Amino acid sequence: MANALTTLPITTVFRTMVQREFWEHRNSFVLLPAALAILLCLSMVVGLIFIDNFDFQINNTQTSSSANGVSERNYTIRFDQGDATIISGSQGELKAQFDNNRKTINAGLYGINALFAMVAWWVVMFYFLGSLHSDRRDRSILFWKSMPISETQNVCAKLLVGLIAVPLIMTAVSWLVQLVYVVAALVFASALGQDPWQAIWPYLNIVAAFANQLGLFLIIATWILPLCAWLMLASALAKRSPFLVATLPLVAIIAIEGFFFDSKYLANFVVNHFPMSDRYSDVVLANNELLELVNISSMFAGMVIAALLLAAAVWLRNNRFEM
Repeated sequence: MANALTTLPITTVFRTMVQREFWEHRNSFVLLPAALAILLCLSMVVGLIFIDNFDFQINNTQTSSSANGVSERNYTIRFDQGDATIISGSQGELKAQFDNNRKTINAGLYGINALFAMVAWWVVMFYFLGSLHSDRRDRSILFWKSMPISETQNVCAKLLVGLIAVPLIMTAVSWLVQLVYVVAALVFASALGQDPWQAIWPYLNIVAAFANQLGLFLIIATWILPLCAWLMLASALAKRSPFLVATLPLVAIIAIEGFFFDSKYLANFVVNHFPMSDRYSDVVLANNELLELVNISSMFAGMVIAALLLAAAVWLRNNRFEM
């Protein structure tokens, strides 16, 4: 049996190890994104069903002439009998309104993606905390050590699952929900008596949004690599609570640094490499440039630190697996 396993291609071994992780974490990796997607889609459907309960009007007044001779058209958007906004139809203002409408509609796309991203990264953080601890706690590590699989392969497979597979699945599911959102927006505009192909469709740029979200996911996966490696090291080191092992040393070092040196280098490094940092949220919600997240020197330093932490985790797995 062992000799047969050792002759398997490395891709087959990794695929089997990845499948193992999904078997053991099916609720978090599969059922959770599916449930979240169903909940969001149902909320959109319910909103469309009860759309008649809302008093939403778009009043189009007559064209007038401005002081500089440019014809203008005024629109009043009314919600619940109150004036929400009045838009003048001069050329520059209409262009600005077009950009605002695009940002408003895209905000829905990026908001859905941000929700799935937030859930994905929290799931991943807790997954890494238990990734190298749970099998030691229930002694199943003794079984897996009887397999012809090295701890380096084991750690790399778990890192691949948490850093790539799970966020990618969450991103793909968010795309399906975003497509439902686009359909709901078209139906919503039609229910208000508007032409959806003029009121909604011109402002959509869903292909660019999907490409941007995919690029953002890949950049964030690289950016948070040292944090993930640290959590895996804490999981390999902890005997009882990986969370305490991961947090207490950082808190202590940050406190010592602030007290004796009056600096916050470590605190800033940890915060900046946290997946849902302010910079991450700005790019997701405001649809800013992806390059705003890229800091080559800091990213390279993080990769070096992550390699050292992962090497330490592998050493612990090889030499200290007893609880």
